[in-house]
Amino acid sequence: MVKGYHPCMAAIGRIPVFIQNHNGNTPARHQQKQTLVLCFDNLKSKDIKIENFRADSASYQIDVIELVDDNCTFFYIRMLEFNSILSSYGALDESNWKTICIGDQKVEVASLCY
Repeated sequence: MVKGYHPCMAAIGRIPVFIQNHNGNTPARHQQKQTLVLCFDNLKSKDIKIENFRADSASYQIDVIELVDDNCTFFYIRMLEFNSILSSYGALDESNWKTICIGDQKVEVASLCY
């Protein structure tokens, strides 16, 4: 059996501002909310406001999403792929999509409730 770890890291630009390591072979979802509470509290204590938050699918948990929503202006969490969600994407028509600019790039976005 191979020992592993999964770190949680927050950065402002390329500067790390929070690092926490979980020892052993723990799943990536392990203690996501508790780790983020520590991170957010640390940043708040320094009067650092979080504008953008990005995480992988390990953070796709309702308690984590609610916590992130309370602490960040915008957040992006990659969700797990479910066939029912994929079919919902296919049901979106042109009226659901809008063009926005991110920096100097135009992209098409849509939202759906699941």
